[in-house]
Amino acid sequence: MKPFLRPALALLQPLGYCHQTLRGEFVGGTELPRSDEPISLNATFGQLVDMATKFVRMMPVLAGLRVVRHWAGLDTQTPDIAPLLGPVPEAEGLVLNCGHVYGFMAAPAAGAAVAHYIRDGKLPRIATPFDVRRFGEGREIREDALVVAASEDGGTARSGRPPTRARRAPTSFAACSSAGA
Repeated sequence: MKPFLRPALALLQPLGYCHQTLRGEFVGGTELPRSDEPISLNATFGQLVDMATKFVRMMPVLAGLRVVRHWAGLDTQTPDIAPLLGPVPEAEGLVLNCGHVYGFMAAPAAGAAVAHYIRDGKLPRIATPFDVRRFGEGREIREDALVVAASEDGGTARSGRPPTRARRAPTSFAACSSAGA
């Protein structure tokens, strides 16, 4: 498929995110509407149909594409819905880069920050708010611009009230290309 989507997108509805490669492949993922249920990491046909329906409804040009790969995973999130970046003081040598709401979109910048720490022993200033110690020091992050679902207690990042516990959401991913590719 000829590239048509230049930026990576995070979509409020259907709680999804996507991008298109320079070769034209469309790569995206959507969250299922349930969380914190027994979860399998096996991708199912039902998940694929759910995701394809959501993306085709948003971008009809995707109708008829051939699925190249489909996989499933867990979208794990911290209680304040912000990632953990940098060293864990209680575990020498352990450096975290996890807990992203939209990890594949944040991965390049987060990876660069963690690589900087591993190389120089210091996190770049832009990454310091994501230190694991923030929870014990009352420095939880309140981000009003994230696209997230409400938690059981009604808190969301957009409301300024973080949920009271970490969230785990089953997520389905796929890579698609045109039938001729």
